[in-house]
Amino acid sequence: MNSFQVNEKAYLTKQDNPKDKSLRRIMSNEDNNCQAQLPLKDVPIELQQKVVDLGGKPDINLYKVLANNPTLLSSWIDFAYSLRSNCTHIKTTS
Repeated sequence: MNSFQVNEKAYLTKQDNPKDKSLRRIMSNEDNNCQAQLPLKDVPIELQQKVVDLGGKPDINLYKVLANNPTLLSSWIDFAYSLRSNCTHIKTTS
């Protein structure tokens, strides 16, 4: 089993093979600004109405990022709200 460590340049490397070229970057000091990789777009009106009709708030950043692909956003809304409205759980008693 390989063991891993984070070195001072913030790369994850295999300890048993430091010359391994397959480094996986996890974070560096330049990444501290934490800006979105996709722009926040306005959610299309029909999808805003869909969220409101389902009892949600259409102005959250997740929807604004997914608005880069309205088909994906629509599918996400269907998926997320079907989980919320059709969820069942086992009630435990103490």
